[in-house]
Amino acid sequence: MKTIIVAEQRTGHHAICMWAMSMDPAPVSLTFRSNVLLSKSPKYKADDHRVPDPDKSIHAFECFDLADLPRITPHVHRVGVVVRDGYNWMASLLAMLRDNPIHQRDTPLTRGGNRPGLDWVASWKQHVRTAINPYGDVRPISFNEWYSSDSYRIALAKWFGFDDDGNPYTRIRSPEGGGSFGADRRVLERWKTLQPNDHHWVDDEMRELTKEFFGMDCPWHVT
Repeated sequence: MKTIIVAEQRTGHHAICMWAMSMDPAPVSLTFRSNVLLSKSPKYKADDHRVPDPDKSIHAFECFDLADLPRITPHVHRVGVVVRDGYNWMASLLAMLRDNPIHQRDTPLTRGGNRPGLDWVASWKQHVRTAINPYGDVRPISFNEWYSSDSYRIALAKWFGFDDDGNPYTRIRSPEGGGSFGADRRVLERWKTLQPNDHHWVDDEMRELTKEFFGMDCPWHVT
């Protein structure tokens, strides 16, 4: 059963997809469609002959305009949109833009290099709006809830098609490699690393969307 996950970068979808993959004892094909294939183990490559069920796969799309989603969904079993609150997402995004030479000239409002499409902020807004008002069978997936709630992970595991005894789902599986904050896993407090001159990147609409979907107020004073 093919599963499509769409997400903007730095939303935690790598961790969620690898967690879902780890729930099944049989090899599951996992691919990230952008300009990076995250999977490092040969048995998880999409075209590997050792994958027993080629339809049992997770395909994650980054930098993806959701307006194009209907054309890739007719033959898939599940579609999920992973979103993360605007404050922690912005902190993670800015860390990536500043630390990665590929993005040295990028800002949250420009997506340069070989990653065409909507700018970072516009894409984040599009994904969160879709999570607030999903169409068809699209499933909103909150990274915040997945990270912090056992019951949410159990419910999400059911959606992925795994057993619901709950035992495997209380362990958060970290993605291979490090994130923009290395070994620091306080992912719901990354907004604290933002400098005051970074706050303007989180505009009024981002604050409103974060409040509506995540129930979070702005953690700093807004004038």
